[in-house]
Amino acid sequence: MSPSVSPTFLQRYRDEYRRQAGWLGVARVLVILLGLVILLVYEEGNPRLLQSAYATLVIGLLVAVMELVAFRWVSDLERFVLGTILGDLALEACLTYFSGGIYTVGFAFLFFGTILSAVLLVSDRMAFVLASTASVALGGIALSYWWAANSQWSLPLVPDALYVDVDLRWGRVTANLIGFTFGLHAVAFLGTRLPQRLSGMHVLYDDALRRMRDGLVAIDRRGRVVLVNPEATRLLNWRRPEELVGRKFEHTLRREEDQKVLSLLARDTDQDCEIELELRDRPPQPLAVKTTVIRGGHGEVRGVVGVFRDLSQERRLEALQTRLDRLAGTEEMAQGLAHELRTPLASIRGAVEELTRSEFEDKTDRRLADIVRRESSRLDRLLQEFLDFARMPPLRAQELAVGDLIEDAVLLLRRLPDAGEIEIEYAREGEVMLWADADLLRQALLNIGRNALQVLEGSGKLRFASRAVELTRRSEGPERTLHTQPGVEITIEDDSDSPVPELERARVFLPFFTRKPGGLGLGLALADKIVRLHEGDISCEGSEALGGTCFRLRLPAHQPPSSPEPTENAPLADLGL
Repeated sequence: MSPSVSPTFLQRYRDEYRRQAGWLGVARVLVILLGLVILLVYEEGNPRLLQSAYATLVIGLLVAVMELVAFRWVSDLERFVLGTILGDLALEACLTYFSGGIYTVGFAFLFFGTILSAVLLVSDRMAFVLASTASVALGGIALSYWWAANSQWSLPLVPDALYVDVDLRWGRVTANLIGFTFGLHAVAFLGTRLPQRLSGMHVLYDDALRRMRDGLVAIDRRGRVVLVNPEATRLLNWRRPEELVGRKFEHTLRREEDQKVLSLLARDTDQDCEIELELRDRPPQPLAVKTTVIRGGHGEVRGVVGVFRDLSQERRLEALQTRLDRLAGTEEMAQGLAHELRTPLASIRGAVEELTRSEFEDKTDRRLADIVRRESSRLDRLLQEFLDFARMPPLRAQELAVGDLIEDAVLLLRRLPDAGEIEIEYAREGEVMLWADADLLRQALLNIGRNALQVLEGSGKLRFASRAVELTRRSEGPERTLHTQPGVEITIEDDSDSPVPELERARVFLPFFTRKPGGLGLGLALADKIVRLHEGDISCEGSEALGGTCFRLRLPAHQPPSSPEPTENAPLADLGL
């Protein structure tokens, strides 16, 4: 199912942001006009003392009107709004200074509106920065008035009546400063926390997010990353969550492979689809993606939550099941056919042997009889090997150390004529226990190793490794849910110059499929069957470390159920195929 095409909500957010910035400009003009009215009322309609404050408001009104007209043509609106808010902070500081500080008209209350504007239109961090800056400005103004009231020093552009014979005790100044500082930072704190509680983005606890098996990503209407759990960073190959939260994903996730994910998160309709990510230094990653758009009371987009689920294990299990279903019928038919062919073949070979004992007058006839006998013997061996493959003996599982088993296989491989100058290594680290049939599993390792030796042709490197892993399995029954269980992973990789092509990796385990001239194509098929009899799976991949081919065996660590004793004509579906 491919994702449907739908418009991005980010453009709608930009339009909404532009409307909000416009309303902010209108509000600034109205607030400045209200300030002029307050000054006139304070001086009872007769401007006498606060001429500098009047001039500051008039200049601020002109600037606000010009900005209100110009903002429609600004490309980087967020920077423009930030500059406007910083200008408001400077205007409010000058107006407070010219109107008697925090003791007369009380224009310091305008700082609260500027901080709320920063919360809504800039960022939470900027709100706290402005609150601290405003506190410092008010502190400087209050100290200036206190110093002028208690000394012979005059404040520039401020009438003496605003601080001479005024009760400006240090206790009063300090108390007012503490109150304003606390109030400004409280407004910033409540302004940043209240939207988060209302949006519901922080309902999930950090521990729950960290333990989720699915990747979770949430962005707000501004395109800022709100939530990212560790599984999402692993699946999407992103940076650590703490480096992403609070930042715009457009600015931090600029790689080409991120665009497919970001386009899904930016849509204003719910998505339920499967995608395949081609990440750097990784094989293609299949993911199930489900996004949910969070809307407000008026239908506006408030954010998007995306859930990403890794489909690699499910795809591997589905491919394995498909391979088993395909092999079950063909191996059963081939087993019966091989058994039936051996009887007439034995008769033909016996008749030819009797003929060769008599005297042939023609040497050509004798040579042809020898060829028939030799080829029939080779065909008989081929049929016997196939029957040995089809009629696998029952498992004799016991607890064994995987390291000992691999070391035995490595020792045997080093003594083969095909080993030549090949470096065969096994770096044993720790100990992993496994329930398995030692003889059969050793045979599987030898078959894979021998195949690698033939590909390397006498020179190169062959590396074995093992480790404990958690295996994902599909439970039986109508629901067929996925569950995990402890297991062992064995890897066998080489540095050959001619690794198995990607299109042929799924076929190397088919009987009679071979890439070697004169090969029978049963070695890897037998290894595959042995692994499946142990309830495991085997895959052929490219080797990232050595650059050649990597065979990966995954086996459960528990004791597998004993296999039934096969009969001569038993169907292979009953033998674990």
